[in-house]
Formats: sequence, C-alpha cells, structure tokens
Amino acid sequence: MLGLQAIDPHVTYSVEFMDNAFKETFEPVLGGEEKPIAPPGELGEGAVRCDECGYRNMPAWGRCYACGSPLETNKAEIVGEPIRLITSFEKKNPFGGGTVVAEHATDGSKALRIDESYVSMDAAQDWSGYDYVKADVHTDAQNPLQLYFEVRDTATRDYWTRVNYTTIVPPGSSTLIIPTALYVGEKSRPGRPLIQSSITRMVFSIGEDPEAPLFVDNVRLVRDTETAGMLFDGLWALDVGPGSAPVMEGFSGTSRRQPAKTTINIGHGKVRRGTRWSTKCGPSTGRPSRHGPMAGSRSTTTATTARPSRSRNSRWTANLQSSD
Repeated sequence: MLGLQAIDPHVTYSVEFMDNAFKETFEPVLGGEEKPIAPPGELGEGAVRCDECGYRNMPAWGRCYACGSPLETNKAEIVGEPIRLITSFEKKNPFGGGTVVAEHATDGSKALRIDESYVSMDAAQDWSGYDYVKADVHTDAQNPLQLYFEVRDTATRDYWTRVNYTTIVPPGSSTLIIPTALYVGEKSRPGRPLIQSSITRMVFSIGEDPEAPLFVDNVRLVRDTETAGMLFDGLWALDVGPGSAPVMEGFSGTSRRQPAKTTINIGHGKVRRGTRWSTKCGPSTGRPSRHGPMAGSRSTTTATTARPSRSRNSRWTANLQSSD
C-alpha cells in the first residue's frame, strides 16, 4: 500500500501505472545501505564551504566530496579602502544643479542643498567591490520626504535599462543607505543587474514641489566589513527571493530549485479518494475508466496495487485535484 500524506493543493501530483517491470510487494523492500558520504581526508585549517551544498572541504580536493561541485577557491580578493569618497562638496560640486552651502555639513564645512527637482552627476564611476552608496542627508520637512535615486551604466538606453529607485528621507538628519547590487527597471519589474564597474550617471530627485529642501553631504561608497565577523561555522542565513535576485552578503539563496510537480511510479494500481480530494483515473487519453473514484479514507489519498482491465502495457494516470 502506498500512502500519500500532506498533499499540497497547489501542486499537481500524478500516479503512473507501469507494466510488470516492477514486482508487486505489500511491504517496503529496502536495499543494502550504500557507503556513507565521508570526506577523503581530514578537515583542517583553511577548509572552505561548497557554494552548492554547504559541506566543508579542503581546497586541495578541487571538488566537493558530497555533491561533486567545483570548489571556488580562487575568488578575487577585494583590495582598497572600505570607504571611498565620491564627493563632500569641499572643492567643487560634481552635480549639475543644487547650491553649495555651509548648513548641515557633516564632512568638512560644505553641503549641497537641493531646493526642488533633481541634481545629476554625469561622470564615469566604478562601484565594483563596494556594497552601499551612502550619503548624510537632512531635511526640515515635517513629513518624510520622497527621494528618487536614478543610476545609469554604459548599457542604459531608456527608462527600463536604468535604475529607478524610490525611497524616503525622514525629518531631521539621517544617513541614506542604498545597496549597489541593484537591478535596472523598477522594483516591481526588475531587469538585468546594474553594471557596477561602468556607472555613467547618478541622480537625486525630490520632485517639483517638495515640502522642504534636502541637504546632502559626504556621498561615499562603503564596503560591508561587518557581516564576515558575524558568521561562524554551522550558521545558515537564508535569503528568500527569486532565483535571479541578488543575494544579501553572507546569505544563501533559497530558490534555485522549485519543483512544481511530483510523480510517483508504481506497478499496477487504482486510486481511492477521500472527502477532500477527487480522483480522475484513466489512460493518458483522458477518457474515464471503471477504476475511477471509489470510497476510501477520509484523510488521505491512497494508491493500492491492483491490475487494470486494459492491456497491461497501457499507461494509466491519476490526477489528484482539490475539490474545494
């Protein structure tokens, strides 16, 4: 007897009845235990984790002993200072628009005031190796001020091939933090990843009629140096999202495989249905069979061994569908 437990109504299950290639049994038949998965040698200092399955390996092994995936042991080392200043408006204003003032300066004695509309910086920049764009901001608005952040790279051609990022600035002084792992388009309709090494334009916009001006200073690129210190062996941090989305530093993506269909191959059989599940049983042509729905268990859908009346080489399929 084969029992199907905890059936998900959002998943299509099919039971395929095969020919006599499978011997019918009434109890599980277990083969001999295979050799346990074991490392080919001792794990010592310098062990690395497999990016695919997470098992620890020594770099000299070349491939993960558990899943066989290549070990990425030659990752490029990030060099340079953890903070790179883009501008603090002390010598000049690299943005087109805005007014350099002495109010609300945080790095030196000058800051940029944006009274309305937008300011743009048209210059080649390389953001690779950095995780955030940060800026010290201030507004005297009584309510959060909406801020539009636009970024273009060398592949930008139109609205949908540039970054269109919207956030808010709270009243008073704060730090604006925007990740560099951005996607062009909009959050609800992301496109390709931003080419971080080929930035051509950066824009801050507060609209045509803001409640108050926005002051900006100390615009900089920042590398995340804290996450690595928080990690330890045995910690699993999961970043849930689409498979194409960027994965947060120190986390592992969770959507590489999302099976949508489960197939169970058995010998010959018929399917019983409970009060919740209806069963349509018949050959692959979709015609009904006399081995259709039968009264059965109230809580599970069960497949038991029995021979259908047609040729034993016929292929039979039972689709389990929710009757709710």
